Amino acid sequence: MRKYWYFFLQTLKDFLAYRARFIFTTIFQFVTPLTMIWVFISLPGNQFSGMGKHQIISYYVFVSFLGLFMTSKVDDFIKLAIQQGDLGKYMLKPVKFWLISLITDLSRRIVRLVIGTPIFLAILYSSGANLLLSGDIPKLVTAIALSLILAYTFSYFFGLLTFWFEELWGWQNLRDVAVVLLSGVILPYQFFPNNMLEILKWSPFPYLVAWPLRIGFTGNFYFEIIVSLLWIATFYILGNIFWKKGLKIYSALGLY
Repeated sequence: MRKYWYFFLQTLKDFLAYRARFIFTTIFQFVTPLTMIWVFISLPGNQFSGMGKHQIISYYVFVSFLGLFMTSKVDDFIKLAIQQGDLGKYMLKPVKFWLISLITDLSRRIVRLVIGTPIFLAILYSSGANLLLSGDIPKLVTAIALSLILAYTFSYFFGLLTFWFEELWGWQNLRDVAVVLLSGVILPYQFFPNNMLEILKWSPFPYLVAWPLRIGFTGNFYFEIIVSLLWIATFYILGNIFWKKGLKIYSALGLY
């Protein structure tokens, strides 16, 4: 395990070497929620789909914070490893590529959390937002843990599509838009029609970002756990299948 620990430390150093880029992308994480806060504040009235303006402000402030570490971009790492031939280098070493991917993803989340937390605290203080996270600690920890794992398995599976697609950029953008629109980042689920919610609760999207803010949104937290676990298992199995099949067609054109 020592080699993975050294890789983790080196990955942290590599990410911190590009602080300006991380600061910019971290600040951008807050743009959408803050924009939505401005939109709702400018609207007449104080109630929107059963939510007061202060509740809406609190919701978006905490959604922006969760997005710092709940989202995964490990597909970018996998895509570059396949396209540039680095995957071949990892395969020649006594390491497991999925563990290398996990460590890279974890390092990125830690750096974003460290950079973004002061920004979040400043926004939290200036906005007067209320704490929206569930007071039931076991449920909260469960929801956060499952969301983190689901985000990673989803992104890992997505990155493996690079074996078949020369460029994944368009598909990644489509995925990111779907996550933003359907995971509660743009609008809380109180604004969605009931028939759409009935469909969405079976999809992975409600369990990716804002789940800790609306634990039990279906009326049954154990149902939500089961659905999230099923999606984790699905992406894990698909990831294993795509990995084995992808290696058979991997040409390592970028390897020197």
